[in-house]
Amino acid sequence: MERHGESLHQKKCGRKDRKHIQGFRVLMIVVAAVMLTVMPAYARTAEINSLMVDAQVNPDGSMTVAETYDVSFSGQFNGMFRYLYLKNRMEIENIWVEEDGRAFEWNPGTSYGPTGTYFFKWEGTDRILVDWSIDAYNTRRQYTFRYRINHAVQVHQDVAELYYQFVGDEWDHPFGQVQVNLTLPPGATVEDIRAWGHGPLHGQVDILSGSQISWRVAPLPANTMLEGRVTFPIHVVPQGTDLTGRQALETILKEEGQWARQANVQRQLYRSEIYLAPALIILSLAGLLFRRRRFIKAHTLEFMGDYYRELPADYSPAVLSRLWHKNQDKPLIVMATIMDLARRGYLIIEEFTPEKKGLIFKRGRDKDYYLVSRGSKLKELKGSEQALMNLLFKDVAGVSETTEGVRVSLGEIEAFTKKKKTGQIFYAGYQEFCKKVGNEAAKHQFFEDPTLGWYALQVVAGVALVAAGIAVMARFELFFLGFAAILSGVIAFVLLASMQRFSKRGLEDYHRWKAFRKFLTDFSLMDQREIPALVIWEHYLVYAIPLGVAKEVMKQLQMVFPNMEQNGYHFGATWYMGAGMLQYQQMNQFVQAAESSFSTSIKDAVKSSSSSSGSGGGGGFSGGGGGGGGGGGGGFR
Repeated sequence: MERHGESLHQKKCGRKDRKHIQGFRVLMIVVAAVMLTVMPAYARTAEINSLMVDAQVNPDGSMTVAETYDVSFSGQFNGMFRYLYLKNRMEIENIWVEEDGRAFEWNPGTSYGPTGTYFFKWEGTDRILVDWSIDAYNTRRQYTFRYRINHAVQVHQDVAELYYQFVGDEWDHPFGQVQVNLTLPPGATVEDIRAWGHGPLHGQVDILSGSQISWRVAPLPANTMLEGRVTFPIHVVPQGTDLTGRQALETILKEEGQWARQANVQRQLYRSEIYLAPALIILSLAGLLFRRRRFIKAHTLEFMGDYYRELPADYSPAVLSRLWHKNQDKPLIVMATIMDLARRGYLIIEEFTPEKKGLIFKRGRDKDYYLVSRGSKLKELKGSEQALMNLLFKDVAGVSETTEGVRVSLGEIEAFTKKKKTGQIFYAGYQEFCKKVGNEAAKHQFFEDPTLGWYALQVVAGVALVAAGIAVMARFELFFLGFAAILSGVIAFVLLASMQRFSKRGLEDYHRWKAFRKFLTDFSLMDQREIPALVIWEHYLVYAIPLGVAKEVMKQLQMVFPNMEQNGYHFGATWYMGAGMLQYQQMNQFVQAAESSFSTSIKDAVKSSSSSSGSGGGGGFSGGGGGGGGGGGGGFR
């Protein structure tokens, strides 16, 4: 392969007692040595702060690309790699790599070499790997990966089209932000250009001029693509050689319109929640009763008691919420996780009186709360907990490193989500947190995969309800009853399609948590000797949040422990800072304020997502796509 000038397309296809004691000592030394060697590797992290892609389409239909990665390293890293896929007639050439503006030297081999060199090789017929060797230890660097894609633009009979994944869905690392700037050759007006973006719904695509298009998203979660599609006049690429010989614009508009409508429906469902809630609640209750009956028949329970007096399992309250709410993401998992982090010593909750604004009529909160980081132990956190800490302190508070004493208030979080740009950042961070909670919950295998027969039942039930509704409206003119039947049929498809049957472990855990929930609401009626110590109730309270009984638990505690104190221990003494010792009223106020604040913040963040454009005039991303070249992924070594 040649570094410059020559196309690489043609070259795709071309690791006794004394003896026992002695052996044991040797074994322990070896194990200790291995642990000392391996442990630092697990401690290292690489964080991609940003990716800036500058792409230029040339008159011959090729595209010159420069991808600049801003990376923060914690620990030692020796390499970075990037691979991409070539579709249709695409070819790649002129590959090179730079670090902070200094060019790397090409290594003609097929494996990595010394620091400051790079190599590339084909993996199959359509995937190329580029790897560059670095020496990065506890530092921040910028790497630029440059290349040229021949035949990047397809020239149809009616329009020219660029369809390219600037970031593929095989990156296991999230990006703090991604900005793509595309420059076309001169010769077109803004009206001639149509552009679309595919990826997370909080992304934005803008047509800046007849030759400038931009895509941006912040942040971009791991394993999520950013794909761009642009159509423009044929005369802009007069030397283009990838001729399709067909009319394409109508098909493109139809395809993009469908994806845009799907994305906008998803957004509208969020925005219309207040109107749909009553009907959904009624139907959900009916569905839950049916599911409960079916689940009980599916497995024989080992536990049949009314009360469970200790925690049924040791997973997090967020994972419990996934079990309790049937794999649905609920805003209260944020609150539950924050309380759990505070109880375990990773956060301090600090009550304060904020300054009110206004010259005459003072406006603002009477009371607010800081969430203060105890940064010394954050590396011990689970993936979802780290994602939440990053959302609170890196995204909202704006710090590059979550160190001891960094703080953010509930009011600041709400204000952050009300602005369109920062609201999109919060929404993406919340999605990343929920995704990691889902991954952690999946390891416990609470649910079984639905069977084909169950899917058939879903279809029959939904079709029958819709057909019955139409018949009732047409024949009997009972419009309200008919509409209710049709709506029930439509929701049945959505509800039943998302239903999953409990596994034996999931059903057993669910019933133990149900009995534990009953214990939480009834414990003040029991003999004092059967009630756990006050310090244990700090632990129990975080699980009462996803179980929906936190307020009831606080009332029960007030009856059993009137002063929130037992044997010299005071509830929340190590993690709640307020005026004097923590009282029940203060605790209730914080729980209610935090639940309301995070629920409002998440809803505002979802609403801040732009609407998608099916016509190609710019706007928000749609969730479709996936047909463009490029893509792939990358990582570090």
